[in-house]
Amino acid sequence: MSPKKAPGLDNFRSDICQQFATDYPRLLTDILNRCLTLQHFPDQWKTAYVKIIPKPGKSDYSALESFRPIGLLPVFGKLLEKLFIKRVVYHAQRNNRLNKFQFGFREQTNTCEAIHTALKIIKLAKSEKHLSIAISLDIKAAFDNAWWPALFHRLRHIQCPNNIFGLIQDYVRDRKVILDHAGRRVTKTMSKGCIQGSTCGPVLWNIILDELLDARLPAGCHIQAFADDVLLVVTAASVGELESAANLALHHIVEWGRSVKLTFGHTKTKLIAFTPKAKVASINMDGHRLSFVPEVKLLGVILDEKLNFGKHVKQVINKAVRIFNTLCMYSRPTWGAHPENISTIYHQVIVPTITYAAGIWGHVAQERCIRRALGSMQRGFAIKAIRGFRTVSSSAALALAQFMPLDLKVREVCAVERARLLGTSDPQRHPSRKTNSRL
Repeated sequence: MSPKKAPGLDNFRSDICQQFATDYPRLLTDILNRCLTLQHFPDQWKTAYVKIIPKPGKSDYSALESFRPIGLLPVFGKLLEKLFIKRVVYHAQRNNRLNKFQFGFREQTNTCEAIHTALKIIKLAKSEKHLSIAISLDIKAAFDNAWWPALFHRLRHIQCPNNIFGLIQDYVRDRKVILDHAGRRVTKTMSKGCIQGSTCGPVLWNIILDELLDARLPAGCHIQAFADDVLLVVTAASVGELESAANLALHHIVEWGRSVKLTFGHTKTKLIAFTPKAKVASINMDGHRLSFVPEVKLLGVILDEKLNFGKHVKQVINKAVRIFNTLCMYSRPTWGAHPENISTIYHQVIVPTITYAAGIWGHVAQERCIRRALGSMQRGFAIKAIRGFRTVSSSAALALAQFMPLDLKVREVCAVERARLLGTSDPQRHPSRKTNSRL
């Protein structure tokens, strides 16, 4: 565990616990194995000290939904969590009990694969002249409202080993959270929820949500999730079939939510059509008609109706510029940022921000308008990195700063990510041979 993680109420940091494990490995092993044998989770490790973190970008911080509670837990308790949750995951994977369309908190999966899976279905439908829509579903306070009886039902379904099942039962029994605010301390006993900050919480949430992903939905419906971000894709040959399939699927989803004490919020649910004819469909969720939106943000990537990703490129460029300007404010404000600092910020922060999920949208970087937008933004960084005049040409600035043209960098990352997603590579699309001529 990272020593930078904040400790729980016992104030034992990860480096202290690691040193103890190094000096007394047999003692720590015997304690953890005894907990597994007795199906006992020590009470001292069950108390979470809660810190309230404001969510970024919220307009109203007087609402509780604008804050995220993070639980600080004892390190040894998180170690025991990691020990039993790895056994649960191993058992479920060996028996093929985990849904393959849950991409969050799973090994060898990422956001790129989740978006690619959804887009593959949408593009296939468009190639067959079918109508297609996507519905991004919002679960209200998903982790905080995870219902423990639903968890144990799913643990029985995946045939969880008896000692691990008993340990998890004891893990949720008499759990407490402590909050300090305005000079007062409040203690509350938990009756539901997966603590954000715990080691096993994400996997336990996945186990609960897998029941929805395993549900049989009408033909033409595909449902997937990344943690608590649920996406429903519906395709059909006609508007009538699209309405019928989507409304029936949403009814099943809402009913499942009620059965496990979860609520799907219609106000934050987004509906987008990728074919013009699909916009006339009447889509309802829990008695509320959903309105079509021109774009939807899925796992950090903006999907527009035509899938040309122009708005996404504009958004990441603006984000990169804001990050750069903020970082420069704290780097020698009197004389300006040092060129080495500029270069470090560019390579370590800006480039990863721009190339995020390039395997999904990177193919549009070869378009002239996209190249121009990326080049204009990159030119500013290059001139600052070399402390050059504004009259310096873009090619000279990039060469002196040793910056690879950004559109080529995006296409390079795109080629690598697509090779991983598709299992094949296309050497004709690789931009490396054109790099020298562009410089």
